[in-house]
Formats: sequence, C-alpha cells, structure tokens
Amino acid sequence: MKQALKDADLSAAMQQEYDALIKQHTSDLAPLLFNGQPIRCKWLDVNIAFLNGFLEETDYMVQPPGFEVEDKSLVCKLNKALYGLKQAPLYHNKTSICIFLKIRGQLDYFLGLEVKYMSDSSLIMTQTKYIRDLLSKTNMIEAHPIYSPMVSNCKVSKHGVDLFSDPTIYRSVVSALHMSTITRPEISFSVNKVCQFMASPLESHWTIVKNVLWYLKGTIFHGLHFQVASPHYSFSLKAYCDVDWASDVDDRRSTYRATIFPCPNLISWWSRKQQVVACLSTEAEYRSLA
Repeated sequence: MKQALKDADLSAAMQQEYDALIKQHTSDLAPLLFNGQPIRCKWLDVNIAFLNGFLEETDYMVQPPGFEVEDKSLVCKLNKALYGLKQAPLYHNKTSICIFLKIRGQLDYFLGLEVKYMSDSSLIMTQTKYIRDLLSKTNMIEAHPIYSPMVSNCKVSKHGVDLFSDPTIYRSVVSALHMSTITRPEISFSVNKVCQFMASPLESHWTIVKNVLWYLKGTIFHGLHFQVASPHYSFSLKAYCDVDWASDVDDRRSTYRATIFPCPNLISWWSRKQQVVACLSTEAEYRSLA
C-alpha cells in the first residue's frame, strides 16, 4: 500500500474511488458495536460497484488503507452494499447498478469478464472461463448440452417435502449464475426464478438450476456483442418488455423482464417479480412498462 501511494497515477485513482464512496454516503465512521471482525477493505480498479443497494443489516469494514483517520479504533459502518460483500449480489438483484472501470491499456480479462476485439472495431464480451469453472465445480463439464435455459411453462412452488440435500451448494451455484447474467441476459428470467428459493431449496428447484447449467454448457462461447455506431446512424432508444402473468403458484404475482437498446447495443436488462398481484394479464403488462 505504501508503494501504491507513492505512484501518482495509482494514488489519484484511489482518491477518485474514495471520493465516489464519500459522495454516495456508502459508510459512516463508528465504533465496532459487536465482538466480531470487520470485513477487510481492498482497492480495486472500480469506481462504483454495488453502491445503490441499501443494507438491511449491520456490517462493518476496516478503514480504507491510506485514508485512515487519527482514531484507529473506528470502523466504517456500511450504509450500502459494496463490491465483494457477500450480500452484494442480493442487493444487486433489487437495484440497478453501474460499474465503471479505469482501464490502463487494452482490457482483455477482468473479474471473469473476457473481451475479444473484432476487426470491424466491435467487441464481444463473454464469461467463458467463469462458466467453465462453474460447470467443473458442479461436475457438469461433460454434461449433454441443451438449448433452452428453462422448460416452457415451468411452474414451481416453495412448498414441498423433497428438500435439497445441500442448500449451501445451491446458494453458491445460484449466486454464480447470477453473476453470469452480466453477459448472458437470456438466463435472467431463469436465474430470477431459482433465486426465490434460497432459504429452503427443493430438488425441483435444483432441477431448474441444472437446466440452466446444461444450457450454458451448450452456449459457453455466447456473450454480448457491442458495435460501434455509424456516424450516420440516427440515435434511437428501444425498450422491450414482457410479463409472465400470475406465474408464481404461491402468491400469484407476475414476473416481468425488460431490455433497453440505445442504438444497436443492449446495455440494460432485468427480470423481477411485480410487487402486487395483477388481476388481468393486461394490468400486468402495463405495470411492466411503468
């Protein structure tokens, strides 16, 4: 850390990241109020990540190295989820976020993201290695691929007696699948579905998880294609949405998904359950547009 602070570029980058944390009111200095260990703080070349999700529980972090105050007994009481916090993916699922990277030179690989530059100046972003490691972790590297992430009209309930034998591995794999949606928006609906059963997963829920993994096996090289807009291309913003009306058999709420394309590139997508029960499919469609 002392060596990093001596580097003018690194020091400026750290200051910029610290200023972003302060601006977002990500934490407050406070004494540690329980007999636990605050999480460690590591500097990443990321300006803002997972800063929009407000925490519903108390978490503490050590003061950022290089920016400590005189009273070393104080820690940072987190107000919002940070990148690397184990709860961050959960809050990411509830909020819209942006990650800004400070790139020195050409970006090829970063936190599981692989970038391939094409001859037409476009680029393809994938997570091939990340997905391959996930398939290896779940012993599915030799599984037969399928070409749809979820069976049509799949209805599952949180109630049942076929409890999954290892809830920890279920949560771990589903969290990893959630990260895969960074470059694989087409699995967002399926991942949203299995995320709803983290507390007490059933064998039927694990079957859906395996379907997603088998699908990723067959499409492991797929990703996002970003094109350079032509100088003669008139700007247009297109948004698409759809809704699976009353799809939850437990509470009858609908799940909607949406995508946004400014010019030719997909930049934002999500899949979420609606907060209220829609009595008509038309009502659910209109709510997905709100």
